[in-house]
Amino acid sequence: MSLLEVRNLKTYFYTDAGVGKAVDDISFTLDRGKTLGIVGESGCGKSVTSLSIMRLVDTTVGRYEGGEIIFDGRDILKLPEREMQKLRGDKLSMIFQEPMTSLNPVFTVGYQISESLMLHKGMDKKQAWQRSIELLEMVGIPEPARRVDEYPHQLSGGMRQRVMIAMALSGDPELLIADEPTTALDVTIQAQILALLKSLQEQLNMAIIIITHDLGVIAEMADEVAVMYAGDIVEMAPTRELFSDPKHPYTIGLMNSIPDIEENAERLRTLEGLVPSLYDMPAGCRFAPRCQFACEQCSKSRIGLTALGGGRQVRCRRFEQ
Repeated sequence: MSLLEVRNLKTYFYTDAGVGKAVDDISFTLDRGKTLGIVGESGCGKSVTSLSIMRLVDTTVGRYEGGEIIFDGRDILKLPEREMQKLRGDKLSMIFQEPMTSLNPVFTVGYQISESLMLHKGMDKKQAWQRSIELLEMVGIPEPARRVDEYPHQLSGGMRQRVMIAMALSGDPELLIADEPTTALDVTIQAQILALLKSLQEQLNMAIIIITHDLGVIAEMADEVAVMYAGDIVEMAPTRELFSDPKHPYTIGLMNSIPDIEENAERLRTLEGLVPSLYDMPAGCRFAPRCQFACEQCSKSRIGLTALGGGRQVRCRRFEQ
């Protein structure tokens, strides 16, 4: 049985501008010890998908309008909030995009890690403090016994990201969601963070969802990739197959936009047109207004994902059976 099954998930936002269909009927599964990469342009629904799994969507404007999120056999959308709080930070953990805004500036990093350990693991202060030092050492922070007493502003960006990983690992999670874990880090630190995540995954047999717009990170980390566009998953495939033979026109466009140092092109190749507004989606295929292969039927009605075999699925009328 898969650790995580997302079935027909719909997460909508109700604002003065209308109903924003940020995540609109997506489905995927993830097994223990595997990594799923979710990739797409900004605003495509990647982060809302992760927040939906953690059940952290702001319910004053956001609603789960349909679907199921089955984690370890339980639909977390139906769990009471108290049960959900026990899961978060314990079996379900998340690394947020910007550690400087996710860490509390007025508490030491040791205090913030210890707080999670006392809450989820029932440790006393002394045990939690010692475990905090061990976790900082595990994620490769030098002199952890000294760093545990420092505040977030005293640490570099790479170290703050490692602290976030230590906090996420404090509950021995079965699933770790990493939302843009290498944003704003230089390439050397980025490589170190990705290597650290892979090493910890092997040690703990932990499943990972990594959310990014960086295709290089996806190639390095993911076993399978879900490509999102305007709230839809438009293609799913094993990583090697996706990079060697992308099927959906949007995926092809993403791949073509990667600069090639062997090409002498004067201009970078881009995707023409604009992403549709979440509040005014096309009636048919959401990529049709930008697609070179679009036909008249594409603009009239949507289609589901078509299975191509070998774990590949694509939402495109060219492959409809």
